[in-house]
Amino acid sequence: MNIAAYPKYDDYKESGFTPVGEIPTHWTCSRIRHAAEISPSRRLDGNTGREEQVVFLPMEAVGDNGQIDQSNIRLSREVSEGFTYFQRGDVVMAKITPCFENGKGAYLKELSTKYGFGTTELHVMRPREVTGEFLYYFLNRSAFRTYSEVFMVGSAGQKRVSTDFLKNQLIPIPPLPEQRAIAAFLDGKCGTIDEAVRIKEEQIRLLAERRQILIQEAVTRGLNPDAPMKDSGIDWIGHIPSHWDVLPLKYIAALRSGDTISAESFTEAGYPVYGGNGFRGFTSRYTHRGHFALIGRQGALCGNVNYADGEFFASEHAIVATPKRQIKTVWLGEIIRCANFNRLSQSAAQPGISVEVIGNQRLPLPPQCEQQPIVDYVEREAGKIDAALSLKQTQISALREYKTSLINAAVTGKIKVL
Repeated sequence: MNIAAYPKYDDYKESGFTPVGEIPTHWTCSRIRHAAEISPSRRLDGNTGREEQVVFLPMEAVGDNGQIDQSNIRLSREVSEGFTYFQRGDVVMAKITPCFENGKGAYLKELSTKYGFGTTELHVMRPREVTGEFLYYFLNRSAFRTYSEVFMVGSAGQKRVSTDFLKNQLIPIPPLPEQRAIAAFLDGKCGTIDEAVRIKEEQIRLLAERRQILIQEAVTRGLNPDAPMKDSGIDWIGHIPSHWDVLPLKYIAALRSGDTISAESFTEAGYPVYGGNGFRGFTSRYTHRGHFALIGRQGALCGNVNYADGEFFASEHAIVATPKRQIKTVWLGEIIRCANFNRLSQSAAQPGISVEVIGNQRLPLPPQCEQQPIVDYVEREAGKIDAALSLKQTQISALREYKTSLINAAVTGKIKVL
């Protein structure tokens, strides 16, 4: 995966556009408003157009890898007013943050209906001097998105790439045969890279599943496969070693919500602050000292488990579990994680769990002498899987970085693909 391995053109010239740099001497440059018609007008048959079935694209139907979900089919008359019009062969690109920065867009080569409508947060471009594939690859490259971010207009959270800005940007124009060759080259290479990423993401999913199964079996069944078993009376666990106890969590650990902290109390350095989803920043004082399991109390991820060590501040969005009976913190945290307290959350608008509710949840408790071997086993074996997960993530990052570099090099003429 080395861009330098590809051949280059013989001669280059300045494009006059910083994000592009030099281009081959036989290429030209054009404003996007000349290369494509932006926000093209509708050309519907007044007699039949309004009753036609059309693809409708809300923003969630537009992917960040050139794919669109065409399953939302509507009658033209239902969506022809107040939405963005496009037709087969157009290029669409998200205009609003963070969708633009995330690369949402597509070349509508395989649109299942002749035309369609979508969210008004899409720019639509109809190619003139360039092929649709080449235009899509040029606009979707990360260098163009990074450059354009500076010029987005609007308030925070609602910033957009304006039509005027888009119209006036320069795009390199290779001869049409080269445009088609570049697009075909990128289709093949990007498809191969995307498939490699998909395979690695599936491997990550399977590794994460294997990790969870390993931990759950260890903390609910122990390490002795020949131990006599009994019914725990807990649906999600089933059988446990017959010499283990089953107790409500409140008898295994003291549970207490953290303290309220204001935005003004955060500092650049000091004691770490932990909330329901882990580390949040620093503050000037601490609420706890030691090694603790923290349970998320509010939000979509309530019930998740993090660990905090040393002197730290626990915020009101975390429940601090202080072990009783010489119970090992990691064992406690992992049995709580396996219990999936998120299933106990209340309120769809702002999910949350209470100390009282989770305190009454019954959990298995092995003898103290068995807990440390379980912790050692979990940390050792889960650590091996974590190393494999980290490697897969690194490989995915490298593949995506290579894809980004390859697209940029091809559409700006830094490599020759003919």
